[in-house]
Amino acid sequence: MIALMLAVASASATFGFLVSYAWTGRLHRRARERATQEIAARVHDVRQPIQAIELYASAISRRIETEDAREIVARLHLAVADLHARLSDLAQGVSTPPAREGGRAVKAST
Repeated sequence: MIALMLAVASASATFGFLVSYAWTGRLHRRARERATQEIAARVHDVRQPIQAIELYASAISRRIETEDAREIVARLHLAVADLHARLSDLAQGVSTPPAREGGRAVKAST
């Protein structure tokens, strides 16, 4: 009889643990889904002005005549392309924070 009671108690504890584990898993999954949706929405919001910057830079590049100005616009295009790539990484969840040194981001060595 005691063995049966111990078995029932053990099974009950195991069942309780499994229910708790499943519930916690659901909560974590929902939190991740909400965070992913929020990140996707913010990335979309940021992409709109970036696309406008790209369009304005293209319009400017057709009107400039000096080599210095062309180089500035070329750098602007590169910066916008880099920003697009970083946003895509963030949207896909593969973004990692940059290394920091003295409060400033440090460019990763290649």
